[in-house]
Amino acid sequence: INSLISSAKPGSFTGLNVVLDCANGATVNKASIVFEELGATVLEVSSNPDGKNINQNCGSNNPENLSEKVSSSGSHIGFAFDGDGDRVIAALPDGSILDGDYLLFICSEDRLGSGLLKDSSVVITPMANLGMRNAFSDLGIPLHEVPVGDRNILEALETNNWVLGGEQSGHIIFRDLSTTALGVLGLEPIDGEPDLDRELRALLFAAAGTTGEDQSIRDLAAAIFADDKEGRPTEPNLAAASIRVVASAGDYETHAELVELYRDAPTPQLEVRYLMSLLEVGDVELFHKTLELFVSEVRSQNAPYLLGAAMGHRKHGELAWQFIRDRWEELNTAFPQNSIPRMVGGIRSLSTPKLAAEVTQFFEEHPIPQGQQTLDQHLEKLQVNVKLRERESSQVGR
Repeated sequence: INSLISSAKPGSFTGLNVVLDCANGATVNKASIVFEELGATVLEVSSNPDGKNINQNCGSNNPENLSEKVSSSGSHIGFAFDGDGDRVIAALPDGSILDGDYLLFICSEDRLGSGLLKDSSVVITPMANLGMRNAFSDLGIPLHEVPVGDRNILEALETNNWVLGGEQSGHIIFRDLSTTALGVLGLEPIDGEPDLDRELRALLFAAAGTTGEDQSIRDLAAAIFADDKEGRPTEPNLAAASIRVVASAGDYETHAELVELYRDAPTPQLEVRYLMSLLEVGDVELFHKTLELFVSEVRSQNAPYLLGAAMGHRKHGELAWQFIRDRWEELNTAFPQNSIPRMVGGIRSLSTPKLAAEVTQFFEEHPIPQGQQTLDQHLEKLQVNVKLRERESSQVGR
């Protein structure tokens, strides 16, 4: 929140009456702080989440509600976010709705005039309308089109070191200000903040450094990891997340260090923390070494769960499945029988149609008598995930 406030001039919104539709989601009691600190008078709506009403007839998916509220309240402008706070649509007093295309153009024109539009370039998607494209052309701003999805926009920005991109749905990325929701919380814990904020910060930090491969996050994680090893004060949630990020970006030396830390860990909890971090390694040979470690020396009550989790690896889940499949008899002998059904829970992540069919065929030939009902539930969830992947993959740019 502090980073967002500091990105604008103090008092920028003084005298403005602003409606904020928070979609009963992530921006409740957060977006209003930013606008009020910058001088606006805020009317916050759709700000009573009950765990079920997120995005229901509100937010950026239903901007007509925002438009009506702006007009009826006599406000100057309104903004509607989506449930997780990464999309925004605006509305004016005359009822006009400004989608992501409009907002991207306004921001681009402002940045061009301020000299803050790197290479005078903006990233868009095929959803951008012709009118917007013509308006950009009139300003002399080159547009660079990528497939639909904010991930594709961000990748183009990072690859070319540009700063601004977006799409009609309301995803607008200011790469020089913040690339993830981590920017809302900030990297520095705040005294008195809720424990859930600290946990969320750590989750976002880990995601940015592992799945996102953000180099700035990886550099910071390495520093936090070093401080933690030396006994210097670190925020516990970030310290744990940093181990995962370091493992994800690490080489053979890093892998060996984490294995030794696991072996020397003074508590079972730290043992598990280091073992779980090894599941993040990106190098395929190191990942295989990790699987071998789980089987050869990790306690039998922990190893099955670690192998199950390995099938959820974003790149090497299939390798983990092949490892389990090829050593099925050995693992059934080595591990407690009641842990086998839970080990195979990781198959739910193997959601490509071809791989799911192979998994299903395997368990038709290798039933688990002591946990067949649990296995059937895993297989059912696997099919659900296959269908979900088929339906939603194009929407996330994959």
